[in-house]
Amino acid sequence: MTARSTGRRRSRRRRTARVVVSSSSGVRVGQGTAGTVSRRARLPVAHRQNLVTVRRVKLRITPRASGFFPLFCEAGDNAAATARLVERRFADVASVAQREVKQLENVGDETTRRIIELLNTQYLTPFDREDILALASALDDVVDNLEEASDLLALYHVTSVRPRALEQCGILVQACEGLAAATACLATRSGVQRHINAVRDLEDVGDAAVRAAIAGLFEEDVETRDLIRWKDIHEALEEALDAADRAANVMGNIVVKNA
Repeated sequence: MTARSTGRRRSRRRRTARVVVSSSSGVRVGQGTAGTVSRRARLPVAHRQNLVTVRRVKLRITPRASGFFPLFCEAGDNAAATARLVERRFADVASVAQREVKQLENVGDETTRRIIELLNTQYLTPFDREDILALASALDDVVDNLEEASDLLALYHVTSVRPRALEQCGILVQACEGLAAATACLATRSGVQRHINAVRDLEDVGDAAVRAAIAGLFEEDVETRDLIRWKDIHEALEEALDAADRAANVMGNIVVKNA
C-alpha cells in the first residue's frame, strides 16, 4: 500500500460527519471539512421518524406556591368564627344551639383532613412536613376545645352564665382572631411574629382570669353542685386558650426555622 492511498483514506476519515446537537432543529449529523451533509436526508423516510429530537428543558428545583396556605387561612378563620359563636352562646345560651358549634367543629375537621391529604400527595412543601402536620393539628385542637367547653353548657343544663366565664370567652375571641391574622401572614412571614406575641400575652391574661374565676367560686356561697359545674367550665375554656397558645408557638417555630 502506497503512502498516497493511505493519505486518501485518512482524508476520507477526516471528512466523516460529526454529531451536532441543536435544540431547535433536533439532531443534525454531517459537519466536516468538506461541508455539512444531513444524515436525516440520507435516511429512508421510515427511519427518519425514529430520530430523537433533543430539546432544552428547564427544571424547577424550588417549591412553587401550593394550596397549604389557603387551607391554613381557612383553619384560622374557622377557629375565630367558632370562638365568636361560643361567646354568643355563653352570653345567651338559648340563642345559639350546640349543633351550630358542632357544625363549625366539623368544618375544622374537614380542613384538617384536606391539609393531611395534600401533604400526602405533595412532593415539595413550603416548610417541613412535620411542622405542617403540627400546625394543622394545633389549629384543629383549638376548635375541638371550644366545642367541648360549649357542650358543657348543655351537659350541665346551664341556663345563666357567670360573668367570669364571659370574660374568658372574650379573651378566647381575641386569641383566635390573632391566630387567624397570623395564618393570613404565614405565606410571606411578614407580621406573623406580632400576632403570635399578642396571642401569647392573651394566654397570660387568661391564666389570671381562670384563677380569679375559680377563686370566686370558693369565696362566694356556691352550692357544691354549681361549684363542680362551673369549675369544669372555667377549666375547659382555659384549655381552649392553652390550645390557641400552642398553635401560636407552632407558627413561631415555623417562622424561626424558615427565616
